[in-house]
Amino acid sequence: MNVALTRPSSHLTNGQVFLLPKSINKNSKDVLISIIHHAGLDSGGVMSFRIGSTDLLLAVAFQLFNNGNRFGAAFVPVGVPTDRNLLAYLTSNNQWKTSPDQKFGQVTVTFCL
Repeated sequence: MNVALTRPSSHLTNGQVFLLPKSINKNSKDVLISIIHHAGLDSGGVMSFRIGSTDLLLAVAFQLFNNGNRFGAAFVPVGVPTDRNLLAYLTSNNQWKTSPDQKFGQVTVTFCL
């Protein structure tokens, strides 16, 4: 991105903690690696960063399953809390099918932010 990402916030299920950088400099690449202790169908998390001086957050969410993983990313208003509700919304099956040629899918990937 051409602006810095600041003011990190996160929510992880099962009481785990993300160690997020305080900011991600503009035009840089950072990788977030987190070890999640998968303890069933409710393992996952959501993180967000404020985009420069805008009123938007970049939110990235994921859930871990035995048969694959789900993830979602969205731009959300600054006032939206980074909590279990945002996690549920970003990983919900019906939030991503907006036209007949699109479908929700599960993937097995490692994502980089």
